[in-house]
Amino acid sequence: MTSRVCIRILRTALCCIFLLLPTLAWGQSQTRALHPDVLATEGGRLKIGPVEGLTLGWHRAPARTAVPVGATITLRVPVRSQDAVQWTGAREVERNPGGSTAEVTPRQPGVYEIRVVYQEPGAAGLAEREERITLEAVAIAPEAVQISGLRATVDEVAIDPADPNASSMHYFFRDDSIAALRQVAPGHVRTSVKRWLTLAVDVEPAGFAPLVEWRLNGAPQEHLGSPVALRVFPPREHTVQVGPEAAPQALTLETYLVQITGPGEDDPIHDGESVTYRAETIPPGFEDEVNWLASTKTGTCWPDRGEGAEFTTVFSETFGAEGRWLGVRGDQAVVGKDGKNAPPVDDPFLCPGNPPILFNPCTLVAENIPTCPLGTSDCAGKVECQENPDLGMFCTCQRTGNGPFEGCEFFAAACVGANGSHAGGPDLGSCALPPDPVSPPPPVPPAPPMVPVP
Repeated sequence: MTSRVCIRILRTALCCIFLLLPTLAWGQSQTRALHPDVLATEGGRLKIGPVEGLTLGWHRAPARTAVPVGATITLRVPVRSQDAVQWTGAREVERNPGGSTAEVTPRQPGVYEIRVVYQEPGAAGLAEREERITLEAVAIAPEAVQISGLRATVDEVAIDPADPNASSMHYFFRDDSIAALRQVAPGHVRTSVKRWLTLAVDVEPAGFAPLVEWRLNGAPQEHLGSPVALRVFPPREHTVQVGPEAAPQALTLETYLVQITGPGEDDPIHDGESVTYRAETIPPGFEDEVNWLASTKTGTCWPDRGEGAEFTTVFSETFGAEGRWLGVRGDQAVVGKDGKNAPPVDDPFLCPGNPPILFNPCTLVAENIPTCPLGTSDCAGKVECQENPDLGMFCTCQRTGNGPFEGCEFFAAACVGANGSHAGGPDLGSCALPPDPVSPPPPVPPAPPMVPVP
């Protein structure tokens, strides 16, 4: 069995795992703040807890929001128990290793300013940080806050005719999908995994818009507010809910994953000759909905857009002063050719982390692997694992080029990526194929014996 066939089998098996176990290490979803009052606190550490009748989870606190009169608002900052914290406008009710928690209950309509000053470790030692939230108390019952008109949209993929090379490369390299958003039925839409959706509702009174909570399959999402950006990773049917749990607005979101087959890493692509790529989807049946984009750093590709199960294009004059790069994207999947800056050939997934950790190009499946903490922000280049009763240990790693990645030299694994498939071992330091063995130099013949001169 060739290494390419092995890669294909392993990739398909992994995608089946993704389909059956959507809560593995990369998480189900990711959100981005779009509402101005939520964007204003991006990077902040102040959290707002559940608001009875309106929200269920903890979220990053907006800069300003309306709240019902009489509602207890819980706020928290993550600090060490020995660090100084000063709350103004709220009363500290708990201090533990997880942080400082404070509460405020507006008793009358009006504006309440909450300020917290705390210490956080930095490169130069403890640094003082201040965060604020403005609460506008409104005399309204939580159930009287009206949320309606749930809608989902996607950004248009538009190639700039004045600079098609840079424009198409922007869509190729960005961590996103170019899939269309299709309405299957009222309240039911479909797109590929990784496609950023803009979700919005109408809120009355409008001041409560920064406090709108979004839930995916019942789980509260990180960012509050309407509008908000959301994307999901497992290919299956999801339920998006927004608003109070007692009377939510709901949307069915169906997602699929795309795999691209076509010229392999070692197969030549000649300028002026047509080349065809094919899409397979998981779950199957959505191949005709795949959107395609072709891109090249130098020269042209035509057509540069397409739709359907197959895509045929012609690359021309693609060799420039800095070499050659060309690629094709089908929804969330990409294949790059001869490009040092091309994304991984395999389908990229995200693991938790900030910044996110790419699932590819290496997939490591082994047992008893030393790992960094799952989902933490400092795992770049390290191995992330999660125990699973059916799979044993399931792990991911990120590498830079063919350089070593920490933690991989201590276990045996199978490395699958753009460089092929091969077994790892105690000396595994990268996913590069092992070098060809070097033959030792021939032995030097012994010098002839010395003959005495008469």
